[in-house]
Amino acid sequence: MKRVAAIVIMGLALSGGLRAQTARPAVTKPAVAKPNFGGTWVFDVEATRASANAAKMNGLALFMETFTAEQDAKAFTMKVDLGQVLVTAVYNLDGSVSKNMSPPGMPGAPPIEVTSNAKWVGATLVISSTSSSPSANGPVEVKSTRKLWLDAKGRMVVERSGTPRNMVQSSRSVYKRKA
Repeated sequence: MKRVAAIVIMGLALSGGLRAQTARPAVTKPAVAKPNFGGTWVFDVEATRASANAAKMNGLALFMETFTAEQDAKAFTMKVDLGQVLVTAVYNLDGSVSKNMSPPGMPGAPPIEVTSNAKWVGATLVISSTSSSPSANGPVEVKSTRKLWLDAKGRMVVERSGTPRNMVQSSRSVYKRKA
């Protein structure tokens, strides 16, 4: 019996020692630089067409022909001129909830509150939003995700998806920074 116990203890000691020898130190990945999207951006028709076709998506000027953006460590702010209305949206970059107002979907209706979370996934800013839009059959919950990143030429690529599909058209847009 003592011999069996000694073998078990020796086996445990060896296997523990073996694990200690083969254990690898934790490898930490270097932090990915987060791009700064600040500036004035102009819709790039040709780049959008090529990028959207490659992704098998629709190409459209999601943020109109021109928009401005500001970014610091705490927030990403977009200003989109819709002609008669300037829409300003501020997204907290720490993952906390951001609340913005969107123009109404129907004339005379009140603005629509949009609740969003923004987070970095590598060098891509992912903004997930939820709102309630009016419809003939009552309010409809709208969910969308926008992914923003810079391509190899420094252009901003914006990819959007969401539900319901008849209200959130999946698309890709490309904007170049105004010189």
